Amino acid sequence: MSSMLQEEESSEASIIYKVLTEHLHTHRSEILEIEILPSNFPALGNRPILHDGTSLAISKGNLVKAFVVARRVFFDASSLPAKVNPQEEQSHAHQLAATRILLLFDPEHLTAANFCKQYLFALQKSILSSSSPPTPAEGSEHQSSILVSVVHDELSFLSSLLTSPLARHTKSPTLWYHRFWVLQNFYAEIRAGCSNGAGRGSRTGFQKTELCRAQQEEILASELDLVMKAGEKHPKNYYAWLYARRLFSFLNSQSLNPVHAVSTRIITKIHTWSLSHPSDTSGWSYMLYLLSFSPFAPSYHFIPASSTPISSSPSISQNISMTHQTINLLCTFHWSYDSIWAFFRTVLASKAYLPEPVRRDILTRIVAEGKEEDVRVKKREQNIDHEHKDGDGKDVDDATTEAMNRNRMIMMKRALRWIEEHWEPESQPESEQQAPA
Repeated sequence: MSSMLQEEESSEASIIYKVLTEHLHTHRSEILEIEILPSNFPALGNRPILHDGTSLAISKGNLVKAFVVARRVFFDASSLPAKVNPQEEQSHAHQLAATRILLLFDPEHLTAANFCKQYLFALQKSILSSSSPPTPAEGSEHQSSILVSVVHDELSFLSSLLTSPLARHTKSPTLWYHRFWVLQNFYAEIRAGCSNGAGRGSRTGFQKTELCRAQQEEILASELDLVMKAGEKHPKNYYAWLYARRLFSFLNSQSLNPVHAVSTRIITKIHTWSLSHPSDTSGWSYMLYLLSFSPFAPSYHFIPASSTPISSSPSISQNISMTHQTINLLCTFHWSYDSIWAFFRTVLASKAYLPEPVRRDILTRIVAEGKEEDVRVKKREQNIDHEHKDGDGKDVDDATTEAMNRNRMIMMKRALRWIEEHWEPESQPESEQQAPA
């Protein structure tokens, strides 16, 4: 009896594994939104998976069963050779399909991730060192297109895992490093996929452009879209933003000089996202990282009375514009998040982002507004105490407002004190090198 039950369970697990791997293979060129449902989810019924367009759902119980089968398929298969014949690359497709299930179940399955790396390297090595001349029907261009296709399929699958509402995947160091590894080692294939007419641009989120010179900017912008989406799924996503830093550094090491070509567009994108997520310190930290590559414009002038930046040159530096907009919003909405105050104090204390006269003017304004706000807070507290001196005490709203005002003033004073201690003057006589009072 027990053996029959085991056979039935094994048969059911094999069916679930087959249905799931076939669905992932069919949609390998698309970015899916995958969700893991409770085992007793009523809509599933007896179906192994639920799918609608690019949306895919599977219960936790069914995923466990598929994982058991995938693990057996993966480890029972023969080891991967040093080279994979492009014309026979399907010979190890069952192992590659098993890695999809392994990583979907466990994003830290390092063995599965390393197999994918080894597979891509073996396929590349076989194409580069092919001793037999290609046939007219399937020449070298066709062999290279196979590698391009496999690389983009790998990126599409990683995009699905990193942007889906999965608890562990969006912040997985293994998946983020694996994606960077693929981009770093197969950058030529990725660029080829963006520039050919096979429609590969939509497969990983890369927007196809008419001019190849825009490829690098498109790749960076698309990858940042992926990072920002992962940052929304898992706030303060350290590994996602670390990937963004590594990617920018890698692209900057290439010959296309992305710093000046994409700084305005990318900084605008990151700044908009950071303002929408003011408490996300990882986003603001990456914003500072990008601003450090964009030197300030000496022609910039600041008018404290109007709190509006102007420039005697039409090409105002992007970092000054973004920084000033952030500070204006910080003062307008009275944000008390540590992340945005850290951005504020770092920009004003460091000489790398703004000219010193601009920094001093901004600080003068902030100090003046802080003193006025301090007087208003104390006056409000006195009025509230006076209104409730004969009553039962302050209501919840009054107490909350007082606490927020006090916290805001504390954050501002701490930031100003930090700026004074870490002030970086520009090159000038030592007698003038001092922080503003």
